[in-house]
Amino acid sequence: WGLAPSSNPMNLVTWAISRKNGMVNGFAYGYKVRHDESLRSVYGSPTEDVERSCRSFARDGIVLRYQMYCARTIFKAPDGINLLYSGAAERKEAEEQAIEDIAAEFPGLLEVRRGAQRRKTEGAMNFRFRSIGMAPLASDGRAKSEVPELMASRSSAMASSADSGAGDR
Repeated sequence: WGLAPSSNPMNLVTWAISRKNGMVNGFAYGYKVRHDESLRSVYGSPTEDVERSCRSFARDGIVLRYQMYCARTIFKAPDGINLLYSGAAERKEAEEQAIEDIAAEFPGLLEVRRGAQRRKTEGAMNFRFRSIGMAPLASDGRAKSEVPELMASRSSAMASSADSGAGDR
């Protein structure tokens, strides 16, 4: 399990527990302890959360991500993992190679951004999780379809956004 990968309020979803393939960040996560070699990280520190996310989803077909909770962190802070590298260029090289290796091992779960899809900033990692997995759960753990008030409020919100043209994005 993990928290929402972004602390941006626009990305938080107060009603959802995601069960799809996706990032379980290293800042706060949990797992069932299993002595299973297929879950062990092999590609290194700068991408350990990407690798752990892929290994867990590949093994279990689900990762729980509590989309209503997040953590504020300093992405690529000067201490922490950065202490393992002589500089930003060395870390970026290690990240790029690890992402290539993880995507090669888990091609159905992770794709490398190439060409025009590459992120423009040097700090961003160039990958994308493939969107596969089960529909989200409501925040109380029930299937979304079992929560009538949630379905009613979501339907009216969708109708309202369609009327305002917001659904045309």
